[in-house]
Amino acid sequence: MKLRWSSVALQEVEKTIEYYDQVRPGLGGEFAAVLQDSLSKIKARPDGFSFVETLPTSLSYRRLRLPQFPYLVVFRPSLKLIEIVAVVHTSRRPNYWLRRGEESR
Repeated sequence: MKLRWSSVALQEVEKTIEYYDQVRPGLGGEFAAVLQDSLSKIKARPDGFSFVETLPTSLSYRRLRLPQFPYLVVFRPSLKLIEIVAVVHTSRRPNYWLRRGEESR
């Protein structure tokens, strides 16, 4: 299955990698590797992950928490495509990213 990234989600990933590299050189690369592994899991079983619990399941947003980092990958699977809507820190306000999914439709 193919992944489609929102441009803002890609920017979030880039900023997060930069931030972690400032915290400790190489930590951004570790974040990127964990993210890549998690994306492989999403591609293999997109319907195997929890719905975003603060939203109705009818919206079909799912989430995967990254191991080792306080981040969620928020995505919306369809028959042929998985839309990556956000890569969000878990302490950020809930659902701030919600409009992105609606704007890209």
